[in-house]
Amino acid sequence: MTKRCGCGELMAAYEADGKKYPCTFFTPMTFSVEQLAIIDTIDWSNAEYFIDVECFNNCYIEPVCNSCYGANLLQNGKLNIRDKSRCELMKIRAVFSAALAANRFVKKPTDNYENALTAKAIQNINNLFNRI
Repeated sequence: MTKRCGCGELMAAYEADGKKYPCTFFTPMTFSVEQLAIIDTIDWSNAEYFIDVECFNNCYIEPVCNSCYGANLLQNGKLNIRDKSRCELMKIRAVFSAALAANRFVKKPTDNYENALTAKAIQNINNLFNRI
């Protein structure tokens, strides 16, 4: 399980007075002073705070599905609960990205282990999507 965004660790936003925020979403423009006080207590290095367990356990594209933790918090009150209204769109995007990659293989085939793994991943994505 990994956190998919650098908020709180690799990125930051700053006020003119030097006040640091975890990212541009976690600022007074989005959250109240009370909410920001709670946000200040988050351990940004603990990936468990950021994993949507339902997605992790049940979604085949979870490893490549992006999520904005600030938007999650604003919408659901939790960092880790994703906006499920985007799921179908993300799955379609993954399938078509896989199809584009497959077309590249067809046009310029190379025989190596990495490409074989990629081809297998493309096949698995298409098989899983077609079962839905």
